[in-house]
Amino acid sequence: MTPVSSGVLRWRPAFITFAVAAALGIFALSQYGEPAASSADAVTGLSIRGLVLVAPVVSVAAAWQAAALFDAGWTHRVWQRGWFRIAWGRLWRLLVAAAAAWAVQYIVVASSFNLWFLPSPLVLVTYLATVAAAATTGFAVGWRLRAVIALPVLAAGWFFVLAFAPAVEPLWLRHLALLEDCCSADQVPNPRVVAAIVLMALFCVVVSWLGAAGMRRTWVRWTAAGVALLLPVTAVGLVQHLDWRSTAARTGDLVCVGEDPKVCVWPENAASATAEWRKAAPVLADISRRTGAHVPVVLTQSSDPDQVAGERAFGTLIQGTDNASVGAAASARLDDDCLERLDEVDEFEVDAAMSDVEEMLERNAALFEAHDLLVAWWVDQAGGAVETTADEPDAALASLKELDATAQGMWADRAARAVSACSAEDAADLLVRLPRASS
Repeated sequence: MTPVSSGVLRWRPAFITFAVAAALGIFALSQYGEPAASSADAVTGLSIRGLVLVAPVVSVAAAWQAAALFDAGWTHRVWQRGWFRIAWGRLWRLLVAAAAAWAVQYIVVASSFNLWFLPSPLVLVTYLATVAAAATTGFAVGWRLRAVIALPVLAAGWFFVLAFAPAVEPLWLRHLALLEDCCSADQVPNPRVVAAIVLMALFCVVVSWLGAAGMRRTWVRWTAAGVALLLPVTAVGLVQHLDWRSTAARTGDLVCVGEDPKVCVWPENAASATAEWRKAAPVLADISRRTGAHVPVVLTQSSDPDQVAGERAFGTLIQGTDNASVGAAASARLDDDCLERLDEVDEFEVDAAMSDVEEMLERNAALFEAHDLLVAWWVDQAGGAVETTADEPDAALASLKELDATAQGMWADRAARAVSACSAEDAADLLVRLPRASS
């Protein structure tokens, strides 16, 4: 056999794995929309969505190779060369194939939306760690079980783990398998989640080694078992106090341009900051002139604006054929602390009389209703199309528009203060004071 033909035979499983993984990965990407933001984290986060199909393919390919070696009588060579050395000699080409399949998916995402950034290392390392875990477990299972059993078990197992991780309870369990929904403009991958995924991948590698290698030395087995126990315990400790989000708030300096309002964006969007300001400033100035409503002092992509001081957050760039995005960006929002406070049910509320509980729920509902109405009013005043899925917001907006322009502006300012302060009582009072829409 010539060196060329020998090399082709060695690389053939990797070529097949690359072709299947790339095709399935692109198919998976077609089921999602555009990146959540114009950032390296968001583009890379979307490009790894195909992992739910790529990992089972890599695992099955590894099991197939292990089964072929087992059938060829390689079991006796474990004591001569070591199981891990044998596995690495077969798996590294599959890992290269999986990395190449990701590169194709990244190029597809970047070219489709014209968003070219250097890939995010934190996001990419979760993909590579998961692929390595899938390959190692696949090789171990293929080494121990017949292919007719190993292949469907591995394909179904890895697909189930990655596809249904977001639905797992308690919430922190999902962070052991997948970096989910990364990342909007004001978010970055949570380093705790990334570390937990890497630790669980190492756990899969160690357990595969323990299960397939059959190590002779007792101290080696006990050491490996101790490491295998320590890895998931550490991973759980990192994420057990996290909520459903696998991201953290982004920090750092923003690039700001203009005045009234000042527009502040993350550095990767600096080139479009001036265009953002030119689009927003005249629209907001017109609303202020007509209604007297206080327009934002700052529009920022930061996740923690000082809304009381007149800052407003807009996660994505202001864009579109109408001005709906400008109006939506100008409205006050319920921040995360407020939403968590509304979701909490303390002991007093649980033990309270049913009438008190119902009153509390009505007040909280009023705050959400006032928030939605405020956003709809700003969008309407900006000349954008108000998108609603129910009759109530349309009716409330019609009621608000029965007031004269100055009164509408005063209502919007009071609603902004209520929403910024998370005051359900003030929001309920504002809704009660609305006139009924004329029929």
